[in-house]
Amino acid sequence: MLESQYMIENVLRHDWFMQAAMPLYWFGGALVAILILWLMLYLVDQLKLVREHRVEPSQNLFTQLCEAHTLTKTEAVELRSVADLVSHATPAGIFVRPDLLAEGCQKLGLDEVRQREWQYRLFGEAIAAEVELLHSPIREKITSSS
Repeated sequence: MLESQYMIENVLRHDWFMQAAMPLYWFGGALVAILILWLMLYLVDQLKLVREHRVEPSQNLFTQLCEAHTLTKTEAVELRSVADLVSHATPAGIFVRPDLLAEGCQKLGLDEVRQREWQYRLFGEAIAAEVELLHSPIREKITSSS
């Protein structure tokens, strides 16, 4: 009888220990899950960095310039199309040469309003006005009559 009472007490103590340890198991499991998730995110970030360094430097520069000018994805794609039509060396050249922008917009078939929007967006008022003057019909009449 004493032995069975001792066994029951032993089982009860063990059960109490399991109940007390259960939150620790859950906490440990959650901690392991968080660490695994963090590790996965870290690896994805590292792979992204490796992929960015593999991209051609001029393409990376084009992307950085699009971000600096706060262009949306759609605008960046449109500008990339313009750049691909005229930039022989690098697509980023469209950001420093207004003449390439004007030529590319014409080749892409963008209307004058959209061309002016791009000029103002990339080069500001002063340069955009100068480019507009260079390509205006008035200048063509003046140079053709000379």
